[in-house]
Formats: sequence, C-alpha cells, structure tokens
Amino acid sequence: MDAILATEKRFFQEHHAELAKQYPGKYLLIQGEHVYGGYETHDKAVRAGIAHLDKNPFLVRSVLNPEGEKLVAPALTIGVPLNARL
Repeated sequence: MDAILATEKRFFQEHHAELAKQYPGKYLLIQGEHVYGGYETHDKAVRAGIAHLDKNPFLVRSVLNPEGEKLVAPALTIGVPLNARL
C-alpha cells in the first residue's frame, strides 16, 4: 500500500509548511497531488474520502503530525462491512 500512496506522501511532505498555514490543525484528504479538503477529525476525513473519491486510494494526514499516525483503523470503525468489495 505504501507504493500506492507514494505520490500523496511526497506531495504532503513537500508542501507541509504551506498546507499547515492553509489548513491549521486539520486532517487533510489527499489524492494524487490534490487536497480535497481539511477536516476537524481523522474520521471525518476518511468518511469524506470514502464518499467522494469512490474506491480509489487516498491519504489522510494531520498537519500537526506530518509523519502520520502509526495506527490503522479497522474497516468496521468507518462503516465498511466485512463482505465489502473495495
């Protein structure tokens, strides 16, 4: 999965300073080299990604934690059923 999100991670790292100013304290929803919004919580950003970016991979990162969270949320916590085809 890391290779899939390499573009998003590179974009976030290269533009972190300006993104932190534009979206202070927010979780960013990133796909490719585009920010689709800043959200108050990680959960809201993930839900927006699922709702608006279809089944395509996306990255959610906090501007306050540029290295990213090391915890991966189980699919059921965001409403993805076990038999869902992603």
